[in-house]
Amino acid sequence: MKRKIALVMLVLTFTCATFQGTARASETPKPCVIKGKVIKNMKNCPMEGCTGRGDGDLSSLKNRPDAPIPSRVKSKTISDIVALNSKSPKGLNAAKNAREHGVLSTLGAGFGEGTAVVVTGFLVHGDKSGLEVCNCFIGTRKTPETLDFHLNLSDTKGDPKKVLKQSLVVEISPRSPMRSKGWTLAKIKTLARRQVFVRVTGWLLYDSEHTNFSKMPRASAWEIHPITKFEVCTASNVEDCKDDKWVALEDLP
Repeated sequence: MKRKIALVMLVLTFTCATFQGTARASETPKPCVIKGKVIKNMKNCPMEGCTGRGDGDLSSLKNRPDAPIPSRVKSKTISDIVALNSKSPKGLNAAKNAREHGVLSTLGAGFGEGTAVVVTGFLVHGDKSGLEVCNCFIGTRKTPETLDFHLNLSDTKGDPKKVLKQSLVVEISPRSPMRSKGWTLAKIKTLARRQVFVRVTGWLLYDSEHTNFSKMPRASAWEIHPITKFEVCTASNVEDCKDDKWVALEDLP
C-alpha cells in the first residue's frame, strides 16, 4: 500500500510540474512596487524587471529587444546546449544578482551566453508561463498578453511526460514585436499538439533561476531566451525540410 501511495504521489507531482510549464506558474507573488508605485503594465516595467526582487541582469537578458545579425547566428543542436550543464555553476540563489557579483562572469566568454543561435527540434509543448520577475509579475493565467510563452523542443516525438525531460526550453517574451504579428498562443498550442518540426533563432541564456532543472520538465537550465525567429517545417518528413519547406510562424494561418 505504501508503495502504491508513493507511486501515485510521484505521478501527480510530475504531472503538475509538466503542465504548469515553470515552477512559478502556480504562485501569486506580491505586486511589483518600484519607487513607491505599483507596476501595472509592461510600459512601466523596466528591462531589468521588478528591481530588488531578483537578478536584474538576468531579467535584462530575458527582455533583450534586438534580433541577431543573420551572419552571426551559430547553428547548435539540442544536445550541444544540454552538454553545457556539466560545466555550469551549481547551487546559485535564484534571487541573487549573480552576474553583477561576478559569480557567472565567465558565462559569456566560457559558455557563450548571449550568443545568437539557431536550433531545430520537435515542438512537444507550448503554453503561457507563470508570473515572472522579468515581467514585473504583471498579468494572470487567463490573460497571456504580459506572460512569456514557454516552449519545449525535443529531438524526438512522443509522450510529453517522457520527452519533456530531454527537452530544451525556448521562450517568447511578451515584449517581442512578433507577438502582435502572428505569434499567437493558439497557433503555438496547435503546433505543439501535432509535435511539428520547427526551427528557432534567438539568444543563448543560462537561466540561473532554474539550477535545479533536474526536478523540472526540461533537460537543462540553458535556454534560448528570447527567440526572435520561429519557422515551421511543412514537409511530410524531417529529411525533406529544405529551404522552401520552412514557413515563418507569422505567415501561418
